[in-house]
Amino acid sequence: MLRKLGKYELLEEIGHGGMATVYRGRDVNLDREVAVKVMHPHLRKTPEARARFTREARSVAKLRHPNVLEIYDYGGEDEEEAYIAAELLTGPTLKDFVDKTPVLPAEIAACFGILIAKALAAAHEKHIVHRDVKPENVLLHEDRTAKLTDFGIAQMVDAQSFTATGQILGSPGHMAPEQIEGGAIGPRTDVFSLGTVLYFMALRRLPFTGRNPHQVLKRIVDGEYPDALRIDPRIGSRFAELIEKAMAKDPEERFATAGEVQAALEGFLQELDIEEPEALLVDFLKDPEGEAERIRERSLA
Repeated sequence: MLRKLGKYELLEEIGHGGMATVYRGRDVNLDREVAVKVMHPHLRKTPEARARFTREARSVAKLRHPNVLEIYDYGGEDEEEAYIAAELLTGPTLKDFVDKTPVLPAEIAACFGILIAKALAAAHEKHIVHRDVKPENVLLHEDRTAKLTDFGIAQMVDAQSFTATGQILGSPGHMAPEQIEGGAIGPRTDVFSLGTVLYFMALRRLPFTGRNPHQVLKRIVDGEYPDALRIDPRIGSRFAELIEKAMAKDPEERFATAGEVQAALEGFLQELDIEEPEALLVDFLKDPEGEAERIRERSLA
């Protein structure tokens, strides 16, 4: 396929979601490849959908961080087709990577967690709560890093109280209890979701599951999930406790900030004599099976 949208040539479809289709495109003025996210035709005349699309563009445009997808351009206010142009990430998603990687040590889960925590800390500093942190919204890039994407339901919160209420939006398996119950939304909401991502990476399963979304949401509200250490003792008590604190039912019992999660993950790695998480992650992405074996041997020693 090849068609023009503003100054962008749309070359091929690379992703499809409930709100938009993502294309690999080319900026004809700068002669560089970009990702172009185009709102679905049936949503273009919906004010709420337009508002969410605009919010995503403006939210991410405020963030300049190596672990957050960079926005280049936005066409939506007066355009027939609303679109966002952003940096083109090489992928895959964190979910796909975990699903396809035979062994993912807790140490590597911690390395990914640090990058996500850094991205969230940058967002929270700008008073933006993501509200939809999940493995599908984290993309790997160039086999060296990971970036947080999809701020489509991000919410600007009051700069003084740092709380807000609103619709129940998010992904069932990763939503915090306060999201489900219509409570106050803040940084600890994203901390909870980050905890579910850490759980998923370390154990290859979600903490909250059920026959249907209603059952999943009820278990989140009740705080019912299998103990991580019992599922796989190899992750270690320190990492299991860290996950448990991030996913505490009561927001006040969680880490207060994403920065605290980052510090806890770095402390976990330092106990294992890992001082450079990002360097370890690069080594793992280049050779997952070989590096997993080296990590195992080091842990045994």
